[in-house]
Amino acid sequence: MSAESRVIFGPGVTLSTCDVMLIDDSEYEEEEEFEIALTGASDNARIGRVASAKVLIAGPNDASTVSLGNTAFTISEDAVPSMQFAKDLLLVKEKEGVLHVPIIRSGDLSYESSVRCYTQGLSAQVMEDFEERRNADSSRITFLKGEKMKNCTVYIHDDSMFEPEEQFRVYLGRPLGNHWSGARVGKNHMATITISNDEDAPTIEFEEAAYQVLEPSGPDATAILNVKVIRRGDQNRTSRIRCSTRDGSAQSGVDHIFFKVEILSNEDREWHESFSLVLGPDDPVEAVLGDVTTATVTILDQEAAGSLILPAPPIVVTLADYDHVEEVTKEGVKKSPSPGYPLVCVTPCDPHFPKYAVMKERCNEAGINQTSVQFSWEVAAPTDGNGARSPFETITDNTPFTSVNHMVLDSIYFSRRFHVRCVAKAVDKVGHVGTPLRSNIVTIGTDSAICHTPVVAGTARGFQAQSFIATLKYLDVKHKEHPN
Repeated sequence: MSAESRVIFGPGVTLSTCDVMLIDDSEYEEEEEFEIALTGASDNARIGRVASAKVLIAGPNDASTVSLGNTAFTISEDAVPSMQFAKDLLLVKEKEGVLHVPIIRSGDLSYESSVRCYTQGLSAQVMEDFEERRNADSSRITFLKGEKMKNCTVYIHDDSMFEPEEQFRVYLGRPLGNHWSGARVGKNHMATITISNDEDAPTIEFEEAAYQVLEPSGPDATAILNVKVIRRGDQNRTSRIRCSTRDGSAQSGVDHIFFKVEILSNEDREWHESFSLVLGPDDPVEAVLGDVTTATVTILDQEAAGSLILPAPPIVVTLADYDHVEEVTKEGVKKSPSPGYPLVCVTPCDPHFPKYAVMKERCNEAGINQTSVQFSWEVAAPTDGNGARSPFETITDNTPFTSVNHMVLDSIYFSRRFHVRCVAKAVDKVGHVGTPLRSNIVTIGTDSAICHTPVVAGTARGFQAQSFIATLKYLDVKHKEHPN
């Protein structure tokens, strides 16, 4: 025992200390302990009852400590993926059958996000007017990484019954995201959809805007002109409309009725006269008026030269479609005549004319013979870069192989993008030429030519012509392949 380990009590001293030096290191240690004992008392002293003491070194100590450098953080909402409708009001026509409602996503697009898109009926009824999207995960729209827009598709039921405008709503809810902050729904979380149904509205109009009828030949004779009134759309109700001064009624399920107009004879020789039939002036009952609410009736004088007129304007189509005139002239069909192929002028007295069954009767009543109809043709150069079109010019030059006064016009008289129309005049039994009627204007196409050209389509006035040499050879009756 060293002298440093002894505790000395001098005279009169009753308390002293035993100092122990603890070594502080940087190693991690759990709780430790050691014992201090009193031994080796001097001859004039003895050790008392408490001769030892236990010392505990608290632990663990020197443990590694991790802490946040800052205790306050700011998170921007702009970084959180947000999904909302692009528009809150949308209009869809019932006949379209489907509506795509766009949903846009903003914020952090580097993660996947999703949201429910579900419907709620208002005046429009579920399953009757539209297909329901339930508020369930089956209606969830998922945005993949980088995607900014998705569509919420709703199917619309199209029926033939006319209904006023109806509405329903689509909602966004239950957003989810792989982003550490999740995802949220934006301000436009609801959109109102309006279903319009104008195409099914009962619509009443004349079948045609113009009618022609020959004046009766005798002083006491009369002629009857039947004018057809058409009703389109919903036919499940009774509609009424006034024509001239007489009431008319179209019964449920019947799409037209006839009005009979009496034409009286006039002994005076005069130019043809006309009058109008009007649907109205009262508004129709349980229907709306269509586009053709006024029909002009022309009375053709039997004696007036030039009064003979075709019952409808002629139609120009490419000769390849001569057997399919009705199909290629339907509304919505856009088929340009092929360059390098002849054109044909189809009059209403031609069996190939659309609705020839109706026109045949009118041609017979007017005494018009298809074989005696006179034809001429007019062309205009292509539209220039400013949209201006040159005036039409009448073609006057015949060739040994072509005629400009025939119902068929050869392709040497026009090129790509030319505008062409025909003029048809009926001729009566004594040779009087009637009033000329001009056809629709056709624009020659740039594709589907018979002779291929490597020159691509250029400017509006580019004819796409190229140099070539043509050789004509006469084949007589002795030719093996073409004796005719």
